[in-house]
Amino acid sequence: ALLSGVILSIFMVGKLSAAFDSLNALAGDIAIGKLPAALPKTAISEFNLLSKNLLHMSDVLLLRENELTESEGQLRLILDSTGEAIYGIDHKGKCTFYNTACQEILGYDQEQNLHGKNMHDLIHHTRKDGTPYPVEECPTCKAFKRHENSHITDELF
Repeated sequence: ALLSGVILSIFMVGKLSAAFDSLNALAGDIAIGKLPAALPKTAISEFNLLSKNLLHMSDVLLLRENELTESEGQLRLILDSTGEAIYGIDHKGKCTFYNTACQEILGYDQEQNLHGKNMHDLIHHTRKDGTPYPVEECPTCKAFKRHENSHITDELF
């Protein structure tokens, strides 16, 4: 009986290990954006249910990714339909998006990229008198950090 128990335990550990490996591979594929089309089959129904849920999650992720791509395309059309320079920055002042007018007004061509560049350092670094304009003294940056609106008409960009 003891020998039978040991053999059965080894067999079950092998089955569980294979099921875990299969699910781990599926989850790893989903994590890197490789959305699977098929489910791994295991002999354990709970693992099959988990596999189905992971596959459903990957389908939802693919749907959301497509919706986001479409939304980004619409936003790009809106941004590029204006002649005004528009750009967005993150909490560190680095550019996260910009429109064609912004790129052209700043003198950048199509191959040059503003993404990730510090916009204060790039376009607002000097006062009208030619002296340096530290970010700590910039009213635009101060308003941004306080999450306030700002309307300044006499700044040099």
